[in-house]
Amino acid sequence: MKKEIPYEKIRGLEKKRKIAPDSMLSLKNALDHVNIKYNKYDVACISIIDSDEFIEAILEKAMF
Repeated sequence: MKKEIPYEKIRGLEKKRKIAPDSMLSLKNALDHVNIKYNKYDVACISIIDSDEFIEAILEKAMF
């Protein structure tokens, strides 16, 4: 699903790490996710390779 969230609607970012299913329980197989909180109660969860770089880029453009 593709969704555009305007920078001015973003009210918070939260980095999460989710472990993959049982067959892949090592930390190297953990997946980085970023929860984007926007509007009043909406949250979008995205998977991304470099979550720290993504969060930095969003913080530069969005005004919290």
